[in-house]
Amino acid sequence: MENKFVFKIQSDFDYYPIDFFTTSKLSGAVEIKKAGLLGVESYFISQRIYYYWKKHKKFPQELSDELESPKNKLIKNNHTMTLRTCFRFSGYENPRAMPAYRSLRTTADILNSMEEMYISAEDTAKKNGIDWFDLGFILMRRIDAAKAGFIIVSFKDQICQIDACWNDIHLIASGDNDFDSFWLRSDASLVEKQIRKKLKRFVCGNNNANVEMDVPMSMRDVSCLTDKEISTLARQGFKTAEHFNSSVEIEFMIDEDGTFDLYEVHKKKEIHLNIFDGQEFTESQNNNYLVKGISVNPGLKKGFVRIIKNIEDLNSSSSGEIIVLPAELMGKDIPILFKAEALITDSGGITSHISTVAKELNIPMISGTGNASKVLEDGQEVILDATKGLVYAVTLNQKNIFWLHDEIPSMQEVGAKGYNLMRLSHQNINVPDAFVISTEIFKKFFDDNNLSQHLYGLNKTSDIENLGKFEEQIKEKIMSGKFDSNLKTEIIEAFATLKSKFGAVSVRSSATCEDSKNASFAGQFETYLFVNDQKTLIDYVKKCWASFFRSGAILYAMNHGIDLSKSQMAVVVQGMINSDVAGVMFTKNNGNAGVVIEAAKGVGENVVSGNVKPDEYEINPDSFRIKSEIKQNQRLLSNPEIVSLTALGIKIEKLFNFPQDIEWAIQNKAVYILQTRPITV
Repeated sequence: MENKFVFKIQSDFDYYPIDFFTTSKLSGAVEIKKAGLLGVESYFISQRIYYYWKKHKKFPQELSDELESPKNKLIKNNHTMTLRTCFRFSGYENPRAMPAYRSLRTTADILNSMEEMYISAEDTAKKNGIDWFDLGFILMRRIDAAKAGFIIVSFKDQICQIDACWNDIHLIASGDNDFDSFWLRSDASLVEKQIRKKLKRFVCGNNNANVEMDVPMSMRDVSCLTDKEISTLARQGFKTAEHFNSSVEIEFMIDEDGTFDLYEVHKKKEIHLNIFDGQEFTESQNNNYLVKGISVNPGLKKGFVRIIKNIEDLNSSSSGEIIVLPAELMGKDIPILFKAEALITDSGGITSHISTVAKELNIPMISGTGNASKVLEDGQEVILDATKGLVYAVTLNQKNIFWLHDEIPSMQEVGAKGYNLMRLSHQNINVPDAFVISTEIFKKFFDDNNLSQHLYGLNKTSDIENLGKFEEQIKEKIMSGKFDSNLKTEIIEAFATLKSKFGAVSVRSSATCEDSKNASFAGQFETYLFVNDQKTLIDYVKKCWASFFRSGAILYAMNHGIDLSKSQMAVVVQGMINSDVAGVMFTKNNGNAGVVIEAAKGVGENVVSGNVKPDEYEINPDSFRIKSEIKQNQRLLSNPEIVSLTALGIKIEKLFNFPQDIEWAIQNKAVYILQTRPITV
């Protein structure tokens, strides 16, 4: 009788019995067999078991029966077993999202470990807002690692990097620095090496826990790997890259007897490796770089530094910040889907857990700087060149006004709304032309009018009466404040350009703290429509700034743990669309698959403010078919318009990698996107 749940992993592995389920971890295990690499025997346990367990809270007897033979083969000659997860969720997979269970000896050990992993997976899904997941397992013979690490091969550069530590690979994956690195060419010739002082190691203890231990004095300053082991690993790495015709990352272990186990392979896109030469940059090359480290994921970003002191700080970080992780936080339970403009770490390398997450989410990252959390300061503006592994101080002249077609600045310069609009525009999405009055003008206005101290008076009280008085006082001072004449002229000239094209503009607040996935500030800051003269424009810009101090906004910030004194307000001046029909679109329906479009006659503010009851359409995002619709009178949207809006919604969600709340408008059959922000409810 054919197995239903347990399948041997071999070169001709059949995916049909497991409903064509796969992750890079499973496909990598199959490719290890196809390529004939050094590896142990392994089996796949079907993801379908989870649904049986969830329903019955126990495992079927067939699973125990099917595990008996593999278990006996794997523990032969006094070996033990390791159970590894194949965790796939919501269109992504994270092969290191879940723990591995090791030193298993019995079928009961396997089943107990599976149950614990299911519970852990459900907890991970809940913490990270994951709608669904599949979880299968790889069961394999375990060798006791005397040394372990990663092989990384850049297929394009024909360079192999090997990172190795004593005992368990957890030390490298968690971002510690107690490991050696070796760089080799395609003929396995050693080009460079770094032998670091290795003070600690991890071994697998009781209850599957990684136990930290001191490295014996005699092993601290010597290489983890012998020359022969380095050469063997490099040749295996290049052999794998040739097999895949791609860059690869391989996890390996070596036991006391010299047995190699290349137990996990991942195909990688465009890995770039530089040979470490230990040389400092020349003066002409380094300019004013502040810190340097290892390039994990390339990219060039400008933004403001946020040094994380504890994991809870991540919950209040803004999407436009450059996050710095000190060494003591590496290896902690960092949320899988945590977002940042870019990442810098004190310790670790390109194969740490957080580096894997950065690459999967395409976040530019530099690791192993050694001192970034000490050298950089909270709120400091920097340029991160993650391709070269350098962080520079910003010395460029600050712009006062940004047009949507300009090079995208940091979110801290144009606020969340302006930043999102610029990203949409750069993706050729039809956004009405606009310019953003930067936070630099906001700060200068407050400095020029001796109002800056009021920014630091925020968050001091939650007393409604006092907040109301504070709001009225600061609004009066802002409205009577004087504009720098040059800045005022620059704004009016930009306004004239938009007015000649659209006839009128909208004036929208764009705070650096709003429109994040954790806090929207919906309805707290001001928006003004159909503005067509200079004086009204300047007054409304001031009113947008004044709305930053509204008592409701201050209370909202307090309730969400946001320090408004560290935020700023930009203002978006956008060409006014005198729409025939407009509304909002949600790319998820209460967290479930399904696009929801609400529409009403006239401008979208009618829907957002609740002044009218809109038509509502729910659309299947796969088939673009209408699942349900509620009309108030005559249908406002045609089928082509619904399809066009749905397609735009899906495109925008993919761009921001998070479900979106989108304001849209249709004028003369042209569809415009007015703003987008993460769904927060």
